[in-house]
Amino acid sequence: MNGNDKAELFRTHPDYVIYVPDGRGTGGLPDVANEHFLVFRRGDGTLAAVWTQSGFEGECNQHIVFASSDSRGRVWSPPRIIAGGSPDPATGRGMCSWGFPLVSRSGRIYVLYSKHMGINDIFTHTTGLLHGIFSDDGGESWSAEETVTLPRTIWDHPDPAVPPNCIVWQKPLRFGDGRYLAGVTRWVSPSRYPGPAEDGWYNDDSVVDFLRFENLDADPDCGDLEITLLTPDEQSLRFPIAGHPERSLVQEPSIVELPDGRLFAVMRSVSGHPVCAQSRDGGEH
Repeated sequence: MNGNDKAELFRTHPDYVIYVPDGRGTGGLPDVANEHFLVFRRGDGTLAAVWTQSGFEGECNQHIVFASSDSRGRVWSPPRIIAGGSPDPATGRGMCSWGFPLVSRSGRIYVLYSKHMGINDIFTHTTGLLHGIFSDDGGESWSAEETVTLPRTIWDHPDPAVPPNCIVWQKPLRFGDGRYLAGVTRWVSPSRYPGPAEDGWYNDDSVVDFLRFENLDADPDCGDLEITLLTPDEQSLRFPIAGHPERSLVQEPSIVELPDGRLFAVMRSVSGHPVCAQSRDGGEH
């Protein structure tokens, strides 16, 4: 949709309109596709947002943009590219996708995202290494980019030079003792467990993992962030594909904390309904 589609834009009577693409692009890159929109509060209580922008989902020009607002969110700044501003248009090397925010107790803003390294395993826009930047001034300026260590699992390619296929789709939240937890969609490398080719991309094997950020409130550099994988290897959550019980497809976990302290996660599947799981020990099991 572009700015000329006013009838469609206001068809549902939205309370807030954050950004309407005009086709001219942001920072020289296309702005037509805007997705994975995550809004959060900065340390001073005002609102900000990060999302993935591109010409179309999966194209090699995906990049991460940032916009800010006041505490009510009625007026927003134009988006600025903060990662992936110069991807290779042919291979996608350097493209950045699916950024997500975390804010430390001091107000430091971290944005972590998948960066394509020029190597494909499943999809260009999901095969990548976790990278991150941070800001100490509410998003006005950002640190140099660093790689964030993400533990590998049996679902990844056996060659460590091939990045994993991971997305954090929902915004990480603080639970229990106050540390951030994030749910992860991890596509299974075809080199590990190839599925029937005739099934199509929508049936590519996937599992769900959970991450805990251990030292974020100490304001480390991104390269020094400590992340615990709570679901290593066989502990990843799986749900069978109809007709292929030996395989799994489960994605995009969303977590809430129940009144009794249990964590409850709901996920998408291809079984015709969402699926859920719960933890009684803060995500350890």
